[in-house]
Amino acid sequence: MLKNWCFVSLFFLCNVAWSQHTPLEVPLNSSTVFKNAQGEIISFDDFMEQTSGIGHEMNPVFDENNVLKEVIVVKSSVAQARNVLNPGEFANTTELIDQIPPDFQGEDIYGKFYDTENLAGKVVVLKFWFQACKPCLDEIPELNQLVAQYRDNPEVVFLAPSLDKKASILSFLQRMPFNYSILPDARKIAHNYNVPGYPTHVVINRFGKVNNVYLGVNYKIKDKLSLAIDFALSQITPPPVSEIQEEAIVEPNPPAADPEEELFISPASVIKDEEGNLIPFGKFVEMMNSGKEYQLIAQKEENGNEYVLIKPLEE
Repeated sequence: MLKNWCFVSLFFLCNVAWSQHTPLEVPLNSSTVFKNAQGEIISFDDFMEQTSGIGHEMNPVFDENNVLKEVIVVKSSVAQARNVLNPGEFANTTELIDQIPPDFQGEDIYGKFYDTENLAGKVVVLKFWFQACKPCLDEIPELNQLVAQYRDNPEVVFLAPSLDKKASILSFLQRMPFNYSILPDARKIAHNYNVPGYPTHVVINRFGKVNNVYLGVNYKIKDKLSLAIDFALSQITPPPVSEIQEEAIVEPNPPAADPEEELFISPASVIKDEEGNLIPFGKFVEMMNSGKEYQLIAQKEENGNEYVLIKPLEE
């Protein structure tokens, strides 16, 4: 058949939110690999049938040598509504993985305005935090290194929605520099994202979907965020669900006691001291901000209920 030797000139219009405005011409033939949005290989006939009408976009994927690797056929962003999740449609931030999160807008402490529209096409790294959260502060030096690592890449934006007021944050920054763009008094954003505890990190790819969520204390947060950012930057087309880095989800209160592993603590966590006394979350925050060093260990009772053991470190 003619399709075995005939070249097809493919013109496609990219989504303005994450690509260029100019149509791109790509030579195709029957040896080209075609895939659907789920990453499944489809035949040349299926490709021609799907793209012969309206309602589909053709997204070429190139390798590191700029050679066409494959073409992914997806439903047109024009033909389908932008499926944004509303706060009432998910229980907590981890359920935003591979979803479009709620829209947000706000000014940073220096008056620069951010919203979903002007962040379109960027990789957005969010850190939800507040000053009284000691784990939030402990990771700031690492996060500043991360910002420096991507300083020359305008495609990556670091935002830190904070529960604190602007004046308080400006005073705090005199004692501890934090190089994210900080959004003050951002309780509404945290509420809309159903943030279950602090710190919480969210990485949004250039297509407006959440790739990664990291919850709670994380001793390797710079490395994990760096890998997540590089992965998001490498995505040329909207990825199938199977390609999302699902390992980034941190389950609350993991049973491992290794201090190098992640431990998520929220106001709903059960916290006990060495005598078995329950520690209210407010008291826990006071202890962590007291200047003393504590070890936090995930534990299980005989009935399987999980709790966090807090014990002072020996001097």
